[in-house]
Amino acid sequence: MEEKHSVEDLLAILGDMVAEAWSMPLSGGKVVLERARVLDILEEIRAALPGDIQQARAIVESRVELTAAARRDADAIIRAAEDRAKTMVSESNIMREATQMAKELGQATVEKARESITVAEEKAAQLIASAEAQAAEIMKTAEVRSNELRAMTTRFVDDALARSEESISAALADLARAKAQFKQLQGK
Repeated sequence: MEEKHSVEDLLAILGDMVAEAWSMPLSGGKVVLERARVLDILEEIRAALPGDIQQARAIVESRVELTAAARRDADAIIRAAEDRAKTMVSESNIMREATQMAKELGQATVEKARESITVAEEKAAQLIASAEAQAAEIMKTAEVRSNELRAMTTRFVDDALARSEESISAALADLARAKAQFKQLQGK
């Protein structure tokens, strides 16, 4: 069983044969080659060539398919990257909008808190003013009542003293009468 050579191997063998061949005298560089051997090599080249050509075509087609597949994959990757970029830009916009909304909400909350504090301070001032007015009214009423009680107490004490004075005067008068009567009784 003969070994199958590739086209490149067969061309190399043929080249070696020409390089090693004897030159013919006065032939201007022509060489003598073994005809049967050269014809066998050429036949092997012809036999191998369609397979090599088919293999080369297959390689070229495979390369074309690989290039097309790579291009499709690259296009898909580019589309995916563009979609991802759009998503990221969209997410970035959403984040920016959310940050803006949070900032606005924070400002609105601070403003609302300030308004609430202002209302509370006004209400507190009104309550304090009302409490002070009520306290002043109570103090005024207490002072009037105190003056009335003082006046009543003074009248009561004056009346009591006047009655006591009358009672004492009456008792002294009675005592003086009794003393005078006692003296009269003793003198008799």
